Amino acid sequence: MANLPYNVSVPVLLHFMESFDSIRRGVVMVQAEVGERLAAPPGSKVYGAPSVKAAWYGPWRLAGHVSRQVFWPVPNVDSVLVAFERDDEPRGDEALRRATFQIVDAAFQQRRKMLRQALATVLGGSAAAPIKDTTMRKTAMALLLCGIVAGCSQTTAPEHQETAKPVAASAKSPKA
Repeated sequence: MANLPYNVSVPVLLHFMESFDSIRRGVVMVQAEVGERLAAPPGSKVYGAPSVKAAWYGPWRLAGHVSRQVFWPVPNVDSVLVAFERDDEPRGDEALRRATFQIVDAAFQQRRKMLRQALATVLGGSAAAPIKDTTMRKTAMALLLCGIVAGCSQTTAPEHQETAKPVAASAKSPKA
């Protein structure tokens, strides 16, 4: 159990998940809005880059609410407990994780922008430009075929199954 500083909770949690494979499961207390984003299912209003990145490692869920009234002095925010459990098998290697996170950052950077335009900076100058980097190309194809931004189904196109497991498959609640 940990109480993280709210302004750094997402970067710290993602760094721990990236750096420490031995962390298999945990519960952390974070600001309610942060916890809701981490545990958000695909398609929800708060689903975004933190949701997708957290799901890369395994399922996340809200495990409880903590009222601001239990603290002294009383803060201006409520807190939640977020539980996570790392998947048994990694979704991909470090190069694939970096490429995936780069694409996710670009996809969610400007929500009102068309996905093709949002990804243009990552995938090549114009939306129609070919992607030269093989890992980036495979990652982009797997994410786009999965519909990663809108929510991913349980399957990935056969030609990309060796490259990526669907990230949103982690939207299931972990075992308690």
